Amino acid sequence: MGIIAHMETCIDISAKTHGGGEPGEGSGLSAVPARSAESAVSDSAANRDACATSVAPTDRDAFEPIDACAATDASFRSTAFEPFATPAQTAIPVPRGLQRKLDSLVNLLLSYESMAIGFSGGVDSTFLAAVCACFVPACRVALIHLDTPLIGTPEHASFERERERFARMGLQIICLTENPLEHASVTANPADRCYHCKRAAFSSVVTEARRRGFATVLEGSNADDAGDYRPGMRAMRELGVQSPLMETGWHKSEEREVLKLWGHEVWSLPAGACLATRIPCGEMLTQKKLKVVRACEDYLHELGIAQVRVRLDNGTARVSTDSAGLNVLQRLSIEKADVEGATRRVAAGKGSDAEVRVGTDVKRSDDERDDTANERADSERDGATGSEPTSSSIAACSNGVLHAGNPCTPLPRQVMDALIANGATAVDPTARLYLHGEMSVVLP
Repeated sequence: MGIIAHMETCIDISAKTHGGGEPGEGSGLSAVPARSAESAVSDSAANRDACATSVAPTDRDAFEPIDACAATDASFRSTAFEPFATPAQTAIPVPRGLQRKLDSLVNLLLSYESMAIGFSGGVDSTFLAAVCACFVPACRVALIHLDTPLIGTPEHASFERERERFARMGLQIICLTENPLEHASVTANPADRCYHCKRAAFSSVVTEARRRGFATVLEGSNADDAGDYRPGMRAMRELGVQSPLMETGWHKSEEREVLKLWGHEVWSLPAGACLATRIPCGEMLTQKKLKVVRACEDYLHELGIAQVRVRLDNGTARVSTDSAGLNVLQRLSIEKADVEGATRRVAAGKGSDAEVRVGTDVKRSDDERDDTANERADSERDGATGSEPTSSSIAACSNGVLHAGNPCTPLPRQVMDALIANGATAVDPTARLYLHGEMSVVLP
């Protein structure tokens, strides 16, 4: 069954990761009673068997409604039920310090008659789904995914991975298609665009959940979101959508810790807001602009930059990334300068020791290697390499509109050319450190 399979998976992962032994034994995990997963769930055998008849997939995109579960036990929905097991009763590993918080979350989830989770495949919704898969009977849970043009490529890939996992664990996966750009209130891109977008999207989720008989709709906002400007939360409240992670005080870093322990690849997925956030508020949203943003970000991901935003400001692409991304761009600039410098020296016929360029590789003379070493040392002193750009590189890049005075690096020419090739009409020549919420205001 799904719960037992997941328990066994978690136990196996814990043993491999922490050098064997029982969960909690010198592993940084909370100790748990020596009770097997099978015995922990024996009291719920009837409910589990009822669920087993209801979750076989009919196709890749959707599962049959849970009528079989309801028909098998008519009182299943209307009365309190026993969980498979509480976190403290199972052998599922839990990071030390998070046991009580997980207990609180599970107790809250078990208080719902049945639930449908708005499931993007990101960190928050995957964590919520994973907890349900462990501690709530599968036939009382559905994951509803909205496929929209606002989803980034990494997030879409994460959804595909996680949907396969949860389907194997017996959860219902329901896929809907929604295009927020069909709503004028969204395409106008006002400062509260997220409210209109969330209202339209989750109206579809709520409608589908009700149609399939699920009493409560959940979404993945967490405690980190409480202090942000999030007009979308107003839409959630109006629709009656619950936010159990926020209610029980979960932070994304804690969710990542648990997901890593339980073997979900999404634990390391960088935060990625919807693509509409790449367009300044007040500028019209179009399918074409979103396509350009997606193509440019996909290109930068291929360079090895995991966390990146390409803002499209009236056609001008502006790149922002984290410190690791700035370092990737700095290294590309240095490598490109090495190649171009060596090629120019060869073309000028510098010395008999100079060797010719073969393909994209350059074999350099001793003099050239010395020159490059000196240039690299200068670059390192100026913050061109290392863990964080320094004040020298900041001063050289202080011409930005949105990030003036923040760490930055010049974009390599080949990167600028690629962004143009992917649809940008112009490119800001400087990549800057990402600032949270930087495009949430209407630009003049």
